[in-house]
Amino acid sequence: MFGAVFGVEEVGFSKPQSRMAFQASTLETLLPQANLSTARFYEQQCADLMESRRSRSGLSGRVRQLLIRHGGSADQTRIAADLDVSVRTLRRRLAEEGTTFRELSLETVGMPAEELLIASLTVEQAADRLGYASVSAFASAFRTWKGQSPGHFGRSHRGRHTVRS
Repeated sequence: MFGAVFGVEEVGFSKPQSRMAFQASTLETLLPQANLSTARFYEQQCADLMESRRSRSGLSGRVRQLLIRHGGSADQTRIAADLDVSVRTLRRRLAEEGTTFRELSLETVGMPAEELLIASLTVEQAADRLGYASVSAFASAFRTWKGQSPGHFGRSHRGRHTVRS
């Protein structure tokens, strides 16, 4: 039955590896309900989102770099100390650039974490992909961002639409 559905001659289960081989031209086949204008719209949204994340400069760019270096677990006090400014100055200068520490923190680590969990990755897989030293460190940081455990978030949002504007 699986062979007929997938158009293959051989299907094996309980093998040491999971793999699928097909002609490269198969990737060019349009899905039955494909809509070119919808695809272009979502591709543009993805491009805009990626550009907005890449285009951080000035202090907000430096804060993002430090958050990434610290694995997203650093608070404002730590980042301000790394930048040799007070927390109040950090907040004021970020506001001048039209952003906040929380927004940068969510953008840098929080949103990708949400997207990984929505895409059905386990908490362990998400923590590993985001570079956390342990699952508990990731879970603690996630609880700080979202007010709930990553496992609960993943179960309640799995498969939902993840594109943000």
